[in-house]
Amino acid sequence: MAFARGEPEAIGSIAVLVGRVVGSRGYYIVPDERPDVIQEAILDLVRAVKTSEFASDDEFRGFVRTITYRRCVDWVRKTRPKIELESELTEWIQPDEGLLFEERRRLAVDIFSKLKQGCRELIALRIGRGMTYAQISRVLGRTEGALRTQSYACLKQARIILDRMRRRRKLRRLVDWRSP
Repeated sequence: MAFARGEPEAIGSIAVLVGRVVGSRGYYIVPDERPDVIQEAILDLVRAVKTSEFASDDEFRGFVRTITYRRCVDWVRKTRPKIELESELTEWIQPDEGLLFEERRRLAVDIFSKLKQGCRELIALRIGRGMTYAQISRVLGRTEGALRTQSYACLKQARIILDRMRRRRKLRRLVDWRSP
């Protein structure tokens, strides 16, 4: 294997692959920290190549991606803020559920920010403040029926935004899978 033999071309192509994985994934690794993550991944690869054999270059590239993903996850674990859960929540939320809750919260915030102003206002009053449609109608000076219709349109808009996000994510996965 060319990488194990220390051939500069092979090392360069693996460094590019590792850099792509670190830079293009949803780990949000800040540019200043990327060289450190890349260096850790390459050091792990050098250690692993000494003790492993690979049947093909494609198998090795898959291994490179796996090691790089793991170094990215390690970076995220070290740098993300710790979220303290309230004692009532910790009784029924398992650690994985807490991560899932945080992911869903981030997704909701992202979708909410892309909605039209009227939808954001209606959702903030209805869900954020827990107001009924009757209370909102008095505040905004609109009928309850109009607010319900707007609420339906807002949910439809949110679904469209979510579908677009999913399609982009699938497309990114397909492009990443095909890239060398």
